[in-house]
Amino acid sequence: MKNLLFLLTFIPLIGISQNKKELISTVNRLKNDSANLQLQMKNVVYEKNKKINEGSKRIKELYSNELELKKTNKSYKNEIEILKIKFENQKILSDSLNEKVQLLYDSLNNNFSEFE
Repeated sequence: MKNLLFLLTFIPLIGISQNKKELISTVNRLKNDSANLQLQMKNVVYEKNKKINEGSKRIKELYSNELELKKTNKSYKNEIEILKIKFENQKILSDSLNEKVQLLYDSLNNNFSEFE
């Protein structure tokens, strides 16, 4: 009987010991899962920051290109205005020459008509 009582007192201790091992195992698994999750989150944050930095660089590049294009566009507009002025001056000179040629032609015709 003493043996039976002795065994009956150890059965709950064996169960408690087994539950403690399971709890420790569960806690260790949760710690590992937590560490893995933190590592995954760090990787996700790193990738997102990398994409943000790449996008920021691209925006700066595009802005720089826009400014350069505006400068070039302004330069071309100035050149076009200069060419317009030169064209107008050439047109005035051409009209003047046409008038002189017409006057010479008329003068020659008058001179020839006097000889007839």
